[in-house]
Amino acid sequence: MRLLVATIIASACLTGSAHAQQQCLHGADSTPDQKARRSSALSVMRAINTAESAFASRNQRQYGTLKELLDTGALKEQLADAEQRLSENEKGSADFARAQKDKDRAEAFLAIAG
Repeated sequence: MRLLVATIIASACLTGSAHAQQQCLHGADSTPDQKARRSSALSVMRAINTAESAFASRNQRQYGTLKELLDTGALKEQLADAEQRLSENEKGSADFARAQKDKDRAEAFLAIAG
């Protein structure tokens, strides 16, 4: 068992040093395309996390399949709500930014749902 743990740690260290030589895409010199891609990926992951949490709270703490998570009716309601909040809030405000992120998440999930 100790040998297995030591092997895993050594492997992780060797792999980590190879990755450390790659250029970081999260720095101040990130291109607009890299920033947009990262923001989009984060929106999708947040949407998945939110959907999993909501599903589990309604289903005895059991997680659902992707198909169960992609309730298009609920997603369309979330999208409409976000669009309403966008129209009600001043551009540049925290509430506007939050509504924009919620809109992006709902659109991302609807795109996945097809």
